[in-house]
Amino acid sequence: MKKWIALFLCAVLLLGLAACGETTDAPVNTDTPASAPEITGTEEGWDGSLPLVQPGEDNKLTIGITTSANVTDYKDNAYTKWLEEQTGVDLEFVQFSGTAKDAGTQVSLMIAAGEELPDILWSFAGVGKTQGEEYGVDGYFLDLKPYFDEGWNHYQKESLNTLFGDEANAVYHKLMDRGIEPVSGGLYDYPSMEEVPLDSPKYHTWINQQWLDTLGLEAPKTIDELHDVLVAFRDQDPNGNGKKDEIPMIGVADGGSYDIISYLINAFIFYNYSYHYNVTDGKLWAPYDTDEYRQALITINQFVSEGLISPLTWTQTNAEMKSLINGLDGTYVCGVTAGHADLAFEFGNDSMFRYVPLHPLADETGRGGYCPLSDFPLRYTTRITCDCENPDLAFKFLDFTMSQESYMRQRWGEYGVDWEWSDGSKPGNLGGTADFKLLNPTQFSSQNAGSWHAVYTVASEKYYEYEVDFSDLTDWDTNRALKLLQNYQNALDAGQPDEMFTVVAYTADEYERRTDVASDLQEYIKTSRTQFCNGILDPTDDATWNEYLDNLKAMHFYDDWIEPAQTAYDRLQEMSNS
Repeated sequence: MKKWIALFLCAVLLLGLAACGETTDAPVNTDTPASAPEITGTEEGWDGSLPLVQPGEDNKLTIGITTSANVTDYKDNAYTKWLEEQTGVDLEFVQFSGTAKDAGTQVSLMIAAGEELPDILWSFAGVGKTQGEEYGVDGYFLDLKPYFDEGWNHYQKESLNTLFGDEANAVYHKLMDRGIEPVSGGLYDYPSMEEVPLDSPKYHTWINQQWLDTLGLEAPKTIDELHDVLVAFRDQDPNGNGKKDEIPMIGVADGGSYDIISYLINAFIFYNYSYHYNVTDGKLWAPYDTDEYRQALITINQFVSEGLISPLTWTQTNAEMKSLINGLDGTYVCGVTAGHADLAFEFGNDSMFRYVPLHPLADETGRGGYCPLSDFPLRYTTRITCDCENPDLAFKFLDFTMSQESYMRQRWGEYGVDWEWSDGSKPGNLGGTADFKLLNPTQFSSQNAGSWHAVYTVASEKYYEYEVDFSDLTDWDTNRALKLLQNYQNALDAGQPDEMFTVVAYTADEYERRTDVASDLQEYIKTSRTQFCNGILDPTDDATWNEYLDNLKAMHFYDDWIEPAQTAYDRLQEMSNS
């Protein structure tokens, strides 16, 4: 009978996930709350002493982790062995396969079926913040706020103080405030932050400097200058092979660092695909219904119609884009392209020496001229579950993983093999002194058992940049470091709006109201953008544009997508100002 009930619950849950567009961040209602162990602890908290367990004490913890294709073994792993040696904890792993969304579905099915959960769900993005809070309220994830209130976060505070100095307290409260579930006041995730300045520009746009030199051109700074350069790339055979095979401009139009279309839109209006909302005088709005957004689509449509932007931009994958950037049979065909340097350029490929960062284009409307920068992500993806018999140990273990050396090992691999501490005499990637030297630049991107290939901690590459000797400009990795730094500096030079919308905490009702329409709206906006850019819809035609605006309104763009976000944003501002 129990088996039949469990199967019935699984079927119901799967239907629910399908109805929600298979999102794993939707609030979940459960009829059978779990029984969570009581959180103990002391007024003094943990003083950071090691090992975490003494002989004879229970020392086992199970880690639920979404399997990385680059990790060949989690148990027989250099990072695992180091953690066990330092803490005295015996780690076992429950691996969840597939995408983050797949892993989140697997956890949801385990909960619905009453199966035992791992002690810790580690960096488990498949269960989103709102869904995690729903599970927490229902008793499946533990409320960690008492631990933080009692001072159990020795290593986290140490990291924050090291990273942020006088701002550490403000950052700590930001992490806590945004992590609290608004109704219950519980904290059902272990908050973390990943501050990586060189990764923070939303768009990494590159121009072929060799083509510019060949044609005697300067890098464009405005839309009009870009148009003229792209025409020259199209017509003047800059790769010198006597063929009209040049692609003036190409990217991947689905968000991320490859999104060349979003780069262009930002010349007209601030456009951040991750957060959708902009803010003026405390009021939220989205760019998708503005005259400036329309003007951007008209310009992009013109570029496409003149053969200056490849239609492959809307159909190809990141991998296909990468193959174009790195040359086809030794011939380079891309003039302006996009992609993070760590992803777009093959290690050691000559392409790194051909392309340079293209500065954000100048403001065309009075509301543009930007390259959005990521707000340093606040992560709420690690939880201690109700089935953990020793939550004190689990919490102390999580705190230990937030230490500086733990961060270094989980991001860069094994000490003495993949990296080593610097002597302080070499410059770092951000212009300061390097803290360490990278011995194996491909560790994180290759398959190995040197780490868990996880980076979501409070530690920051801002302070732990790898050592680069800038004296050898023929070195491939030196060029990558310099160009990432230049791209970041370009984004800083362009500036950001005075007010920014980043992360807010929705109540379950707000989240449900918003997500009931968000998926359809976002898909409609994305599809319409593609159709306007490619001339399937005419962005110059008033009737067509007004029909698009009417459809946005009919799909509850204002009342059910913007209004709940406004309410959540107002609440966060009140908390921040209190």
